Amino acid sequence: EFVSLTNQYVEENLNKVERDKLSISMIKFIPLLILCCSNFIVVLFQRQSLNLEIDFFNIISGFIIAVFVAIVEELLFRAQVLQEFLKKKNKFISIIYTSLIFGSMHLLNISSIGSIPIILVQVSYTFFLGIILGFIYELSKNIILPIIFHLLFNFINNVLVIELFQLKWNFIFFLVNIVIGILAFAYLLIFVLKNKVERNDKYVTSDMDN
Repeated sequence: EFVSLTNQYVEENLNKVERDKLSISMIKFIPLLILCCSNFIVVLFQRQSLNLEIDFFNIISGFIIAVFVAIVEELLFRAQVLQEFLKKKNKFISIIYTSLIFGSMHLLNISSIGSIPIILVQVSYTFFLGIILGFIYELSKNIILPIIFHLLFNFINNVLVIELFQLKWNFIFFLVNIVIGILAFAYLLIFVLKNKVERNDKYVTSDMDN
């Protein structure tokens, strides 16, 4: 009975450690959420006033669509396409290739010649977003995190801000989003490098113990 209780205690503590590791990993991704509300920052610089007439039906329907798109696209591109590339390529190349396909798929949204500039912008930022989502998935080993991030990005930037404010695609719009994108990518790069160093240290320590 003593042995059984001891094993149970050890197992519970191990599970707690794993949960703590997961919570710490999730906390590390929080600064990247600035990408999900970048257009809110844009409207502050543009000094946009809140719309007096808000269509809550558009917000609710937009949220439902955002949930569906996030789940489908993450299961397809991160859980399937990325995994296929990882069988033949290294992690960085696989994420880049997957992101290129992810961004290029948005070319299907072209409806007219006039929509080409808008679609090219969409392809550009979805390529960048794909890189972020790819690293989130690979670092966390959890498809739920990129789904949540993708959902928040689409809903807040492309639904909520559009409905609440008169967002303008001017110089400030591109400048703010580019700066935020660079900062987010720099943070992710530091995160990736630190994770790699910690993993290498773990392997070295493990080899020394053996």
